Amino acid sequence: MQDDESVTWDVETGTAQGAFFDLERTITADAVEQVASLAMWRQGSLRWPQVARVLWCYLRYNLGLLEHFEELKAEGARVFHDRRPEEDHSLLEALYDERLRAAIFPDARRLIAEAHRLGFCVAIISSTYRFMVAPYARELGVEHFFGCELQVRDGRCTGQLQGPIYHQQSKADCVHMLAREHGLSLEHSYAFGDSMNDVAMLEAVGRPIVVNPGTRLKQRADEQGWTVAHWQV
Repeated sequence: MQDDESVTWDVETGTAQGAFFDLERTITADAVEQVASLAMWRQGSLRWPQVARVLWCYLRYNLGLLEHFEELKAEGARVFHDRRPEEDHSLLEALYDERLRAAIFPDARRLIAEAHRLGFCVAIISSTYRFMVAPYARELGVEHFFGCELQVRDGRCTGQLQGPIYHQQSKADCVHMLAREHGLSLEHSYAFGDSMNDVAMLEAVGRPIVVNPGTRLKQRADEQGWTVAHWQV
């Protein structure tokens, strides 16, 4: 296992390569959904009971009181019930400019820019809501980005999700889909993640990088010989 503060790309001539990134705590130091919820409450666009629901969901999940990650996401989606998505998108964009942009890891920014110059297929694959992933993708020039979609009917959010939750095996499935569509060699591709939720994605490529891992992922990295990167804002 290699502990490496400065990850660099190993380019295979004549081979299409991918670089797949988680978002929270991988590209950015923020837990985006939680930061966004608190900021929107301070701005008066969310009521405290709605914010408390988000924080309580994450606490229960971290304590093991929610058995499945899907339960966490379903609980969190209820916060958006009867809200107009375009208004939340605008609020998030403003928050991104004011606060969230500053928490992007310089190493992630550098690597993504280099990957684009080298012709890599770059993607962000996150269980965060897609509209929260969007400003990061735009700023970093990432064409392919994935996140949870909120269901909308008659111009308002129903408080439910639609489509896949990009978590664990679903992240790996997304990697394989991109590899098929773009003719990528997964053996020579990279994946970056910070938690056990990213393990399937990390295992899907030949060059996994774990970023600021917790104890369990650090142990897995040691066992598998994966590179560990230590990034700071």
